[in-house]
Formats: sequence, C-alpha cells, structure tokens
Amino acid sequence: MKRPVFLAFSLLCLVALSAAQARADTIAVTGTMTLTPTGSIGVVLRTNLSGPNFSANLGGGGAVGGNFGIARCAEAAFFGPCTSGNLGFFINGADLFGRFIVNGSEYSSGILNQMFLDITSSAFTIPAELSEASGVLVTAPFTLRGGADVERTVTGDQVFNRVDFTAQGTATLFLTRQQDLGFDAFGNRRPAGLALDRVEYSIGAVASGVNVVATPEPATMVLLGSGLLGVIGAARRRRRKD
Repeated sequence: MKRPVFLAFSLLCLVALSAAQARADTIAVTGTMTLTPTGSIGVVLRTNLSGPNFSANLGGGGAVGGNFGIARCAEAAFFGPCTSGNLGFFINGADLFGRFIVNGSEYSSGILNQMFLDITSSAFTIPAELSEASGVLVTAPFTLRGGADVERTVTGDQVFNRVDFTAQGTATLFLTRQQDLGFDAFGNRRPAGLALDRVEYSIGAVASGVNVVATPEPATMVLLGSGLLGVIGAARRRRRKD
C-alpha cells in the first residue's frame, strides 16, 4: 500500500474510533417535563431531567404548530375548542432555552451545543358528553427519546461528545373551559370550549392506556371538602365520647 493511501486509511480509522468512543451508551433519565401555552402561538417546555453524568433544567422553549400533537388545543383561539389530539412532542436546538450538563461541563442549548427531545404518546378524543365540562383530564403513556451533542476544547483540540437518553412514564393533559376563544374566519365569535392548561410528563409509572375524565366543578370540590371535614369532625367527637 502506498504511503499516502495508508496514512489516509489510518486517519479514517482513528476518526471512526474517536467517534465511537465519544458516543456513550443510552442512559435512563428521571424527572419531569411540563408544557404550557405561551398565550399566543405554540407552547413553552420546561424540563427537570437527570441521569448518569447528565442533567437538564431548561427554563423554557417555544414550539410552533406541527411539532406537537396538541397544537389545536394550545391554539384554541385559532382553531376552536379542543376535541382531539395526541400527547407527542418534538423540539431541538435553538428552540430549547436553558442550560444542561454533560460529564461535568455546563452548556447553553443552541445551534452548536444542542439537545433534542422526542416524546411519543397516544391519541385521544374528547367524548361529546364531556364537551361542556368545566375541565377534562387526559392521561396516557409516553416514551421519551432524547440526546445532547456538545463540543468542547481539551488542550487545544476540539472534542465532540454525545449523550443519548430514554425514559417512559405517564402524560397528564389538563384542559379547562375557556369563555373567550376569539373569532373564526368569518368574524363570528367562537363558543366557549376546552383549551390547553398544561401537560405534565412524569417519568416512572406508565399508564396502562388512554383515560379521559371530567374534572370536578369547583363547587363540587368545596362540597366534597366540606363533607370530608364533617366526617373527620364526627369521628373525633365519637372518640371523645368513648
């Protein structure tokens, strides 16, 4: 083999070996993630994730319609009341705002050092009998696949590292009935309906399937609380008599 060809082949092997060493095995992470509406278009993501030699506490990140399955619920003022969707979500790069730690070094999420989060979950439909409810709660299983690509300088050389992580758990969607959902394309005011309040992704126990239920009315919660206090009071009085 001629020397130039041999050197080129050796360099290629060295690069491949370095890349393989920089790419660690997939790790399991724990923590929570929350999606909330921005008040205009899209949602904000906040994360509290941790794993071996990794953590990400991102304060917020914007996303536009198409990147998440509840776009119509988050933008009810444009699309009307939420009637269906799914709890999947994808975001990466400069859309993630905040800092994360890989192998003891801290990075700002952006174009150069970037993370991605890909959440897959189940579709849901709000039953017609719940469309007039003051609130609806949707729970479903989810799977998280994510990663972080970072670059740092070590003794004058650029070193690239990648961390891949995964998790699973239960997603909980909170919908509340909102009176003002704006106007449709013809200038008619939209009727009141359900819209996104928040989605909480809790890593750990996995829901067995999709469940959609109405949340109790505030007055009902007051009555339940009053009834519970009455039961506790009666039990205490009985113990005193005894």
